[in-house]
Amino acid sequence: MIGLLDQPSEGEVSIDGLKINGQGDKEHARLRNESIGFVFQSFHLIPDLSVADNVEIPLLYRKMTSSERRRRSLQALERVGLSSRVNHFPT
Repeated sequence: MIGLLDQPSEGEVSIDGLKINGQGDKEHARLRNESIGFVFQSFHLIPDLSVADNVEIPLLYRKMTSSERRRRSLQALERVGLSSRVNHFPT
């Protein structure tokens, strides 16, 4: 429910005080992109892209410059202790 992938059969779902019942797929996709993070058991990383490039991929769906995407990607990797691996590949 919280990932906006299923609709409730009754009751309401709200995220940050915003009721999401009745919103369309496009609005759900926007909310998932801006407010919800998913951690997959299989990493779904693209082997031909660097670690930093893989982290940037979800940001392609936001309206931001490539330099802002790179800045956020590097910041996120630093927060999780992977800043020394930004140019490595998933393998």
